[in-house]
Amino acid sequence: MTFTIKGLKTWHGMEGHAFQCSLYADRKRIAVVTEEATGGPMRWDVLEPEAVAAFGRHHGVADLLVGPRCAKIDTDADMAVVNLVVEYESAKQLRRWCKKETLFRLPDDKEGTYRTIRRPFSGKVRDYILTKYPTAEIMNERITA
Repeated sequence: MTFTIKGLKTWHGMEGHAFQCSLYADRKRIAVVTEEATGGPMRWDVLEPEAVAAFGRHHGVADLLVGPRCAKIDTDADMAVVNLVVEYESAKQLRRWCKKETLFRLPDDKEGTYRTIRRPFSGKVRDYILTKYPTAEIMNERITA
């Protein structure tokens, strides 16, 4: 099963970053997860209890209890959703940067760092990068793939 999120909405809560998103398992919505950032636990509105339990097992939470409204969600499951939110926002930021610039990485670069050429991606820019850095990974190609 592949777990993803969609429909991410973010805002500033009383104690930090708040969000709400739908959790999907293989294109089927299984829960709506809300972090209100008020100091309490996340709220899980479960639509498919078996799939949410599978999400828990996939992330190492064997005793995830689920029902129409979850009585108990382990913090490891909460953190798994937070990680999905971070990945989603990072991919969105990368797509935004790639609209106006060409981003690339070399194998030795730190994860999450990119080199840029302030030109929209094109064949000429691609050829220039690969001529100068044959081992470069061009992020604009990765995003469109």
